[in-house]
Amino acid sequence: MIRFPRFIAMLPLGIALGAAGCGAAAMPSAATPREGIRAATELGAEKNPQASLHLKLAKDQVAYADRLSRDGDTVGAQWALMRAGADAELAIELTKQEKLTAEAAETQDKIRDFQKKTSQ
Repeated sequence: MIRFPRFIAMLPLGIALGAAGCGAAAMPSAATPREGIRAATELGAEKNPQASLHLKLAKDQVAYADRLSRDGDTVGAQWALMRAGADAELAIELTKQEKLTAEAAETQDKIRDFQKKTSQ
């Protein structure tokens, strides 16, 4: 049986702990979801029912994260901020999708009008 020095045997544990530490560092800061909420609001997410729902969820999660942070639960606050960021991003994308769909419909109308004019 091959015997390794103790520090080599502990290497996988060190790698796992290092990776866990990097994962915690990658969690969003409080500003990121707030910026997403602001961007969704500026795009007009309140006018789209689905986007409005996710915008509200993002705002609620930020408020919840603030409460958790005040209570000393930083891990819970980070998870709430991650959820808020995801909801804000979804609100942005839903709003963009609605605008692009409207633009596509308008373009199709212009094409139909053009085809009617040229077929006469």
